[in-house]
Amino acid sequence: MSTSGKPAYDPVSLSAFDFWSGPPSHREDAFAILRRERPVSWQRPPEDEQGKERARPYWAIVKHQDVCEVGRDFTSFCSGEGVQIDDVPIEIERRFVSFLDMDPPRHTQFRSLVQRAFGPRQITRMEAALQRQSTVIVDRLLERGPCDFVAHVSMELPLWTVSELMGVPEQDRRHLASVANRIAGRTDPEYGMDAQAVMSCVEELENAGRILAKERMKQSGEDLLSYLVQEGMDGAKLTLDEVVSTFVVFIMGGNDNVRHTTSAAMKALCDFPDQRKLLMSDFNVHAKKAIEEFLRWGTTTPTMRRTATCDVTVRGVEIKKGDKVVLFFSSANRDEEVFSAPTQFDIMRDSNRHVAFGGGGPHFCIGAPLVRIQLRTLFNELLHRIPELDVGEPE
Repeated sequence: MSTSGKPAYDPVSLSAFDFWSGPPSHREDAFAILRRERPVSWQRPPEDEQGKERARPYWAIVKHQDVCEVGRDFTSFCSGEGVQIDDVPIEIERRFVSFLDMDPPRHTQFRSLVQRAFGPRQITRMEAALQRQSTVIVDRLLERGPCDFVAHVSMELPLWTVSELMGVPEQDRRHLASVANRIAGRTDPEYGMDAQAVMSCVEELENAGRILAKERMKQSGEDLLSYLVQEGMDGAKLTLDEVVSTFVVFIMGGNDNVRHTTSAAMKALCDFPDQRKLLMSDFNVHAKKAIEEFLRWGTTTPTMRRTATCDVTVRGVEIKKGDKVVLFFSSANRDEEVFSAPTQFDIMRDSNRHVAFGGGGPHFCIGAPLVRIQLRTLFNELLHRIPELDVGEPE
């Protein structure tokens, strides 16, 4: 069934619940067909576990070049009407994605303010601390023995990092991460989240951020939250709501992305032992390229939405003003025209132009330098101190 004025839905559906819950190889095959035959396709609405439509249909962008060009063209494709594939009311979505839902010039101003906290001096200070914390994580792993790698390794460093950045007390960190997980996994039947449950979680993160922000107003520290409370934009300080929404997006994104990249990279090193051996032959020499391949291989943000602000054409396909346009980063990172043998894990890959951080443009990941340091410090410890480390199949 087609929507008025639109073509029929593509026979390769990216919206079915089974598509995302099934094996990765099935998704790889589907994306390969679309990249080759229909790089801009009209997709049926996303479905829940029962097959019920939960949002409007959308255009799927799956080629690397198109993902980059659409992501950078904020004039024709805006973020201000939502960045999620679902149709979450914008006033609600902004409460947990903050400046991701902004367009220039407002986004540029806000991003510039936040980015000052990721300057060279701050990054250098964080690198030493991350090295120490990575040592602690591996110490605990050695003491614990066989365990859930995601729970006891992958999530530990990002949890510590974002909590330190935002000044979250140690006793509150795991609980807030759990709340963030429930929001991020709201469509997963394991969590059983309805709209009311999601909003309760959002409000819980907001309340935690509001309490911490008010504390920083009385006595500032060296964390990012103190900086946001004290600094201003265009001659005026950020509102409490703006500070809180930034807190929420960092708690969610900071806990989620590095955890998944770490897990996918460790699994790949086990599945491709020749690449692991090569990396360990000279870690300091090969680590830089290896980390870029970790990021390409384990693309942690599969999609990001834009909305057409005018009638526009992409690869000869007419997209109307107001249409949803979804960028599939995971597909772009397997594009055969950009990556040689894209389904091979190759830590020596040259010119690795992955889009794990968004492919450039105004919404390029602000924490990218910190992510790379987290991956380097953790894998340096893991692979040197536990050279026989192995992980099983993920559930």
